[in-house]
Amino acid sequence: MAKTVDGWVYADIHVGSIMRSKDEGETWEPVEPELHRDVHEVNTSKRDPEMVYANTYNSVFVSYDRGDSWKHRNGVLDSRYGRGIAVPPTDPEVILCGVSDGPHGDNVHGQLYWTDNAGEKWEHVKEGFPDSTKKNIDTFHIAFYGENKSWVTDENTLYLSEDKGRTFETFWEAPEEILMISVKQ
Repeated sequence: MAKTVDGWVYADIHVGSIMRSKDEGETWEPVEPELHRDVHEVNTSKRDPEMVYANTYNSVFVSYDRGDSWKHRNGVLDSRYGRGIAVPPTDPEVILCGVSDGPHGDNVHGQLYWTDNAGEKWEHVKEGFPDSTKKNIDTFHIAFYGENKSWVTDENTLYLSEDKGRTFETFWEAPEEILMISVKQ
């Protein structure tokens, strides 16, 4: 689920697209169907409540009108399988997302991508982060904090970026796999 500063709430329904509420969850309606139905994570911008982001079975979609219409932002993502997605609170044009070859397998070739123009052009994040991960960069495995910090997990490693997700460094090696991260803004 994701919420805007003015009370709109978005819930991604696995293989059911996204439902939205204009009144903090009192009533619900579906977003327009231009978006792929198999949504894995939805996110919003704290700075621009009109913008909504979704990472789906068919990579990233962005809405500039609260989900009334969607732009497929696959570009170099090549319509790959997407899971995690995050947006910093101060910059609605910056997106970090994870894509892979699919949901299952011994090595799905997960990759982390970054954009500073809402997905018109993507850059593969390689500095300080693996070129490819065996598992998906999953839902709740990418988060932003403050103006510049972002966090991403890969199995038991937590990575930190201090430049909005363009470059990373290893921050912590956990004794077991990290299942999710959450950052309070």
